[in-house]
This record gives sequence, C-alpha cells and structure tokens, in this order.
Amino acid sequence: MCITHAGDKYLGHPDFAELLAELNLRKAVLFLHPDRLDLPSPEGVPNWLTDFMLATTRTALSLITSGALDRNPDLSIILSHAGGFLPYIHGRIFHLDETEGRDGARVAAGLRRFHYDTALPMSPYATAPLLQPALPERILFGSDWPQVQTQGIAAQLDQMRQDAEIDRALGQKIMSENARMLVPPFQA
Repeated sequence: MCITHAGDKYLGHPDFAELLAELNLRKAVLFLHPDRLDLPSPEGVPNWLTDFMLATTRTALSLITSGALDRNPDLSIILSHAGGFLPYIHGRIFHLDETEGRDGARVAAGLRRFHYDTALPMSPYATAPLLQPALPERILFGSDWPQVQTQGIAAQLDQMRQDAEIDRALGQKIMSENARMLVPPFQA
C-alpha cells in the first residue's frame, strides 16, 4: 500500500522514479490510497468526501502525464475508490489537446492501465461512468475496511447486487476472478 502523495508531490514526480522503477522490476502490485490534501476542507465537508477523491485523481494523472506509467510497464497499480473523480472527468481528458497541447487520447488510454477497486462509490449511479475508462477485467472488489464497518460493507454489496450495469459475469470478475488474475497466488 502506498499513499497517493507526500506534501505537494504526487507519485508521478521525479522524486519517486527510483521507487517506481524498483517496484516495476519486482512486478509489484501497488495499492494506492489517498490522504488529505494540504488545504483544509470547507467547514462541514469531511476530507474523505472530496480530498481523497481528488488526491487519487491527481496521482493517477501525474503517473500518466509524467511518463512514469509508461516507464514502468510491469507495475500494476490499484486505485482505490474507483479511481476518485477519473470516471467522471474521463470525457474532459480529451480536451487536453486543445487546452494544454497534450495528447488527450494518450492520457485517456493510460486510464486503462490502472486497476480500480469498488470501495465507495460503487453503486448504481457510479458503475456506468467507471466502465468508460476501466476495463471490466481491472475492477476489483474493495470495501474500505476498517473505515467502513460490516454494516456499510453489507450496504455496498447490496447496491452492487441491485446495479443493472453489473451482470452475473461482471459480478464474478469483480468479486474474485480479477483479483486471481492480478495476484497469481490467489489463483489457488
């Protein structure tokens, strides 16, 4: 497990290049979890509600735009919370061409390199946007335990069962098959 950023440096920053290269050599699976941002959240808005989602989004994009993801092709990265805001801003990424002079299609394609866990927000309103940037084979069940306790996990599972976007085959992939493919010892 790794936190998405340290101070104002996200994982795509050159300071983390050596760490990522070593993890790549080991063909590691890296689970990224966000932390609070340096700016305080507005009063009444808990940091896990917005900051965590933004930190995950920023880190994923920094890994792509810095070239760190391309330089480390054997490193598998799981983004917690379904990739933060990535599913919702996926369409905006294509505008990088005209606004930033960057290849938006290349950045959007980079989103398919990540794995995404289902821990909050997987639900009927979040699945369709997640299936745009994420390949079905790269979605993994996640609960956000211990922050989310048994009752909350049960509610997440109920929402997934009721989600029209998740048929039986996709549900099996999310609940077990995808993790088995990602982590070979789980295959047994």
